[in-house]
Amino acid sequence: MSNSSALVPVQQKKANPKSAAIDNMHEIVDPINYGFFKMDNIEEIKDEEPRPSPRKTKQESETKPGKSKTKALRLNNNSLNQLDTLVTAVEAVVEQPKDIGWFDFSFNELQDIPDTILEYENIRILYLHGNQISDINQVKKLSKLKHLRKLTLHGNPVDKQKL
Repeated sequence: MSNSSALVPVQQKKANPKSAAIDNMHEIVDPINYGFFKMDNIEEIKDEEPRPSPRKTKQESETKPGKSKTKALRLNNNSLNQLDTLVTAVEAVVEQPKDIGWFDFSFNELQDIPDTILEYENIRILYLHGNQISDINQVKKLSKLKHLRKLTLHGNPVDKQKL
């Protein structure tokens, strides 16, 4: 049997130019990682240098100075207790903030999910596990995020509630 034939026919997937993890050139852009920074205020990302990516990536020559083309932001394992100024903080570090598709706010001290999260209509993944969210109504408002496909809430007081 030659190397060019396959036992099982394979259909090529069509590229989705609106994918949350891939830019319009179909290049993967690493998340900006502010995990384990001991931050208690989201505004601190404006002054902090994110953790470097373990992957070697080419320089983003077309990016605005100080801003990333990423569509994913990791703020896990900090001491954040509110995200009211999320929009201004993200605008300071991300070139196209409305394109954000993934937020990781796991293992913080969040009690509420701010309405500002609803401004990111392209969110597909939202990690909120390991926080202090206890009100089911906080979770219900996320139903407005039409592209949300993965939501983690385990380790929150709301996880113990019976519906």
